[in-house]
Amino acid sequence: MGTKGTTSYRIGDQNALHYITIATVGWVDLFTRRKNNELFTIEVIGQKLNYIHQNPVEEGIVHKPEDYLYSSARNYAELESVLEIVLL
Repeated sequence: MGTKGTTSYRIGDQNALHYITIATVGWVDLFTRRKNNELFTIEVIGQKLNYIHQNPVEEGIVHKPEDYLYSSARNYAELESVLEIVLL
């Protein structure tokens, strides 16, 4: 295993059972600090939603976001969808 503070570890025996722990420090801070509240504005959420909807288009899978069966873009376009979402 790696040394304390490293970010990469090697597991010698890939078939053996391993117990691995990680520490997450400060993640609550993201949601509680005032300066991070700007991450959750309607404008920023809209940008993120648009980015997610455009991924299948950018990858050439579909021509329009709402053409992708497993996209919430279908819900926003008021088309039949396999997803149940809460519209923002």
